[in-house]
Amino acid sequence: MLTDWLDKDVAAKMEDDYINQYAAEGWKMLNKARGGSLGSLTRYYTDKRIRQEISEYEYFEDFKKGSPGFYRYVRNHRLIDEYCSHMKSRQAEIDKKRMAIIASCKTSGELWKKNRTIYKWLHKHHRLYEFYPKIDNTLTDEERMAIITSCRTSGELMKKSPREYKWLQRHHRLREFFPLEHKPMTDEERMAIITRCKSRKDLYNNHNKVYQWLWSHHRLDEFFPK
Repeated sequence: MLTDWLDKDVAAKMEDDYINQYAAEGWKMLNKARGGSLGSLTRYYTDKRIRQEISEYEYFEDFKKGSPGFYRYVRNHRLIDEYCSHMKSRQAEIDKKRMAIIASCKTSGELWKKNRTIYKWLHKHHRLYEFYPKIDNTLTDEERMAIITSCRTSGELMKKSPREYKWLQRHHRLREFFPLEHKPMTDEERMAIITRCKSRKDLYNNHNKVYQWLWSHHRLDEFFPK
């Protein structure tokens, strides 16, 4: 703008001279670098070079990691669709395999047995109920009582329906439906058992409660000397 056409070497020197002249005249300089630079005359990221580079990659993630400079160029110039549309995505393949395993399982329990890694992944991302909706199997009071009253002992209820057993336990109602089934053993009954047993081992294996009673009262040696 300030001169006619100049040779590049002369133009480079004159740019530097103009910068110094303006600075001496009191102009506020915006230049961050010294004058005289002509810039690169050749483009590095040409179409041919980009296509040659991406031809070495099958997966997009490998291209992104293996050629970060080329990746940044195509990303910043919004050319990913143009140059990378043929590439596969490792993550897409992983997701496809993951969904196939999820679809093959009918319940979350089945998935837990088949592939715990995927189960934990769904749980971590709060997607477990997206694929396996929660079944509302809450019992009514009538249904719960029907199960409880159908059992003769608390042990039978525990085997038949552990959930209802724990419900009674949590509400402190276990003894309401299942009173203590055995009265405390009398001393006569205890002694009858002790006299029938030939050794400590016999008593321990067949009547452990009586054995523990003797042990807690320090009377084992009295009935079964060492």
